[in-house]
Amino acid sequence: MSVNLSGVGYNHHSNVLFDEMTNVRNKKNETVFEKKRHSSVENEVGKYIPSIYSNSLQSKMKFTVLEKKLMEDLHDEKELFLKTSYQHSKQTLTASIKIINKLMLEPEINKRDLGLLSKYIESFYHRVDTSGPYWKSDNIIVSRTLSKIGDYLAKTYNNFHGISNEPDKALSGLTSSWVGAMIEMTKNNSKGDNPTINYKSLNAILEYHVLNQEKLLDNYEFSVNTGKLLNLIYHIRPGSLDSQILSKSKGAIEKNLFKLVSQSLNIVNSKKNNFPLYHIRCALDVLSSIINSEKRNNPKVSFETQKNIDFNLGEILKKYNSLPAKSDLREEINVVLTKYLEDTGRHSEKNNSSVFSGFLKPILEKEFIPHDFKLNSGYRIQSSYHFNNEEKNKLNVIATKVLKNFHESFGEKRVRDDNSKPLEIIVMKNKDHYHRYGNYPFRIDTNNGGVYIEGDSKNPNNQPRIFVYMKDNNIHNFGHEIVHYLDGKYNKYGDANMYPSEEVTWWSEGLAEYLSHGKKNEYAESVLMNCPPENRPSLIQAIDIDGFSANGHSERLYAWPYFVQKFLDSSPQMRSVRGELVRSLRQEIGSSGDKPSYSRVLKNFGQKYNEEFYYWLNQQSNHSTSINRYSTRR
Repeated sequence: MSVNLSGVGYNHHSNVLFDEMTNVRNKKNETVFEKKRHSSVENEVGKYIPSIYSNSLQSKMKFTVLEKKLMEDLHDEKELFLKTSYQHSKQTLTASIKIINKLMLEPEINKRDLGLLSKYIESFYHRVDTSGPYWKSDNIIVSRTLSKIGDYLAKTYNNFHGISNEPDKALSGLTSSWVGAMIEMTKNNSKGDNPTINYKSLNAILEYHVLNQEKLLDNYEFSVNTGKLLNLIYHIRPGSLDSQILSKSKGAIEKNLFKLVSQSLNIVNSKKNNFPLYHIRCALDVLSSIINSEKRNNPKVSFETQKNIDFNLGEILKKYNSLPAKSDLREEINVVLTKYLEDTGRHSEKNNSSVFSGFLKPILEKEFIPHDFKLNSGYRIQSSYHFNNEEKNKLNVIATKVLKNFHESFGEKRVRDDNSKPLEIIVMKNKDHYHRYGNYPFRIDTNNGGVYIEGDSKNPNNQPRIFVYMKDNNIHNFGHEIVHYLDGKYNKYGDANMYPSEEVTWWSEGLAEYLSHGKKNEYAESVLMNCPPENRPSLIQAIDIDGFSANGHSERLYAWPYFVQKFLDSSPQMRSVRGELVRSLRQEIGSSGDKPSYSRVLKNFGQKYNEEFYYWLNQQSNHSTSINRYSTRR
């Protein structure tokens, strides 16, 4: 995944651990949405229809045409996630809120539909900038509606009577999408002046997850939701009304956080599971956020808050004083404590007090990535894994092949204003190290199988970097990430903020897959052969996707964009179309003259070749199926 320094994303075949969305938010101007011509369905907003939008819902509720259409779209199995191309307007947002309020009045709560609607709201606040005064009243209404879901969830978890019951799939799904919607709304609210969180309900949900952390270690979504609940608190803006309300509830939340840290350390130390290391990182981030909010809201007591948190953490850590000096757990503790101190305005070398005595030591890159060499391409590799000569030769072969494939397709002329330093590739010896040191000192999102951080390419002091890790004696996604670097240097003007994520993600991920795997991509072909024709995305749908919307659906982010790039390389005519797309990507937005706009070129591409892509994809499927059958017979 290619991003700039302010963003992170997802990568090929990654195990999606968290839904924390810190990737670049490419918002559209709010006036654009309201100037769009509404569809005939939206203009029918006042007409009620009694029919049911889904056979799975038995209800006597009445829905407007727009409400029914929205739910039909959310239930559409052809979309592997939400309808990412769905028009995000005030009317659809209002429709989702009205449906939620109707569902909340039903005798039996439909958790699945509430989850779909919450996911739609999450998508809406990710794509639409609602921070201006134009959206204020709508934000308040959405906030109050989401609070109703939060109250329902808190009541449901409280009724589980301690730790006797495990949440079913629908409840876990609703919890996940509700927290996601709250996170996106909180991040979107730049002024932080809209109350969005009922901390009493939030803490009740968090308390249940903390109490059941060890018991439900094997429940993947449950463990992920624990981290997401913490991330919601972390995203509260210091000085906002939310942070002031949090200040009054922080005692109860801190209690759960300390319990979570203690349990997580015990689980990891006893070798039961390493996943709770993520919970520790999230909990320390929240504790630092609470301290920083207190400095802003209640400066007179902030020192006592910080002192109390330090003391409780120190008490928890006493149990681990005897850990070996070079143990993984001691190093994890060192990393999170160092980041915690830095995030609260302190420095580890000046704060090795009795509270954290023995757990703090300098984190030096030359110690955890000591190996340093250059590839034939000139790319510098810094690694915690020691590569022998044979392995170095293998890396050179891969890099040379990727460079050849790329330059044969796109030439060797760099985009204008790219002044960055030569590429550096940081290689961790395993995924655990990738999570640990990615968290600190690199501060990247490690919710992926590797990431390219582009930075400000106009700055001559900018250092573009690829972060990857070893898997099965190979660098995971090595070629894929190099393509991202080449794409940014030779094809795309500016950094990752230049175009909306939903317009360029298909290009970036599809190209990285196509050039690193070539015309034979077993993963993509498997996705194609196992997907019925009626469930395949159209070309228009395949080119409207971003890392956020595809979370948990790698086929949507990698397989289908791969086929779009393969389609663009399938004939001289399509290569000409690809050239037009590239020429528009290489231009600065707002440049004078009659140069083609990428957004316009992309839209024309999707509309003009939508039907042709459908038939071409069928041919690809038939070809793969016939080869597979022939191989089976042999």
